[in-house]
Amino acid sequence: MVEGRKVLKQLTKMVQHKFCKACTFFTQLFGKAPLKMGGVRWSIELEMCTQVNKIGLPRLYNEYLTVCHQQNKSKKSSKKLLDFLKCKQNQTKSMVQIAAVVDVGTPLISIC
Repeated sequence: MVEGRKVLKQLTKMVQHKFCKACTFFTQLFGKAPLKMGGVRWSIELEMCTQVNKIGLPRLYNEYLTVCHQQNKSKKSSKKLLDFLKCKQNQTKSMVQIAAVVDVGTPLISIC
């Protein structure tokens, strides 16, 4: 899950701080605060994949990343992620990898 993990890590960098402009914009746009990788919860990567999968990577790209970059909200991180996802192959691989994690991980979590 190289491409998918890269997307998750870059999103985490964009919304690292609770009151940053990119974090606030994410909450306004999608109605929920963005999840961030790290910390002690072992299931956070699955939860973040689920959140990204529900929103959809194309929507995240078109409605969130492009606006963040245009309005200088986490400009470096959004530019890096935009450049990565501009390549349709990276975008497709990321979507498939994230969806696979959600499909396999969700039943596993419900068992635990």
